[in-house]
Amino acid sequence: MVKAASLAEPDPEERSHWASLASHSLWQHIVNPSSVEENARTNLLTQDVKLNERDPPPLHKKMVKCLTKYGVSFETVHPSNEIKEDMPLWHHPGKIPGKRQENNGRKAKCLRKKHAVKKVRDALDMIRRLDDPQHTRSEVCGCNACDVDRTVRRCLNPHACVAAAAARLKQIRPKWIPNTNEAPEPTPTTADTTEEGDFKPPAGITTLAQGLRAMTRRTDEPKERENPPVRWRAETIPPPAEVEIFIAGVVHAPVSQTACAAAGIFIEDGSTRDTGKCIPIAGEQSPYAAELFAALEATKMTHRDTVLTITS
Repeated sequence: MVKAASLAEPDPEERSHWASLASHSLWQHIVNPSSVEENARTNLLTQDVKLNERDPPPLHKKMVKCLTKYGVSFETVHPSNEIKEDMPLWHHPGKIPGKRQENNGRKAKCLRKKHAVKKVRDALDMIRRLDDPQHTRSEVCGCNACDVDRTVRRCLNPHACVAAAAARLKQIRPKWIPNTNEAPEPTPTTADTTEEGDFKPPAGITTLAQGLRAMTRRTDEPKERENPPVRWRAETIPPPAEVEIFIAGVVHAPVSQTACAAAGIFIEDGSTRDTGKCIPIAGEQSPYAAELFAALEATKMTHRDTVLTITS
């Protein structure tokens, strides 16, 4: 947990070199990494991504195991407008459940690559032109902002990107959109615990790092294993002390090339173990070979502690 705390710093300049290298390595071991493009990655702990528990980086295996076991989440009761603006626009943790999140569409890629829109603040700056009287909702809009996007940023349809940014903000819960809460912002306080011992996050925070909560997944005391049910085994019947087996061997068409020898095994009347078998074709097809084959089969059918008498 001490090492993971270094990853909570969202500012790359303030973050330690170790944390920067660890963050880069951990980004390569997330669940479905192809769905999170390189230019959409801002902070591993403040975005809606999951670490791959089955394939963690070797150097950080213990840290990933600890984070998975005890849990790390971003929580705050009343985030300030500054915190809301600093939140990542892509893979936002405050997404509306059940609503499709446009993180990898064609316009989303244009917003990141050409317009450098990565945070909520960047999207708000773009959609302000919708209130500009000179802005027209068309591909050939001639307002100053769209003209800069078209000539400098090489965006073919700036208004479509503005509309995509506005639609992306609507996919996030209103709690995380600046200037949507009518209640005054509370003064940041320290964390507290309830009488039951549950963690209670502070009402307000001043930095994103203060919103990261560790040990959010409580583990109860291990339950004692119940005694397994007793398995009653059927009573085994001991093998007989001695047994007599009768064998016989016969040959069909002994003087021809189609000779076929067979062996018969008899134990007693009505026994299900009485059987008859043909000897393998590769063997000698004669009555003597058939009787020898029957004797070998009789020994296989008899318990090793039983005295066997073979009668031919």
